[in-house]
Amino acid sequence: MSLDRELAAYQSRTPRSRALYAEAARVMPGGNSRTTTFFDPYPFYLARGEGARIWDVDGVERLDFNWRRRSSAVSPRSRPCVSPTRGPRPR
Repeated sequence: MSLDRELAAYQSRTPRSRALYAEAARVMPGGNSRTTTFFDPYPFYLARGEGARIWDVDGVERLDFNWRRRSSAVSPRSRPCVSPTRGPRPR
């Protein structure tokens, strides 16, 4: 597959992420505060995560190969969010 086709496929699957990025770019320089995880043309925005799986706001499921830096921020079952004595933290 060509890079152009992959880019077009990404853009067609992520319209909500594109809109959120455009909104963020209006109020934040570069539209993103995490330059180490940014990629062109825009990053996908996460809706939820569970273990190594993450879902973006467009419903696309991915494996998190970024050492849980993304999924731990959105997953109620991430290790830092679960206490053995109290159970999952409230949402």
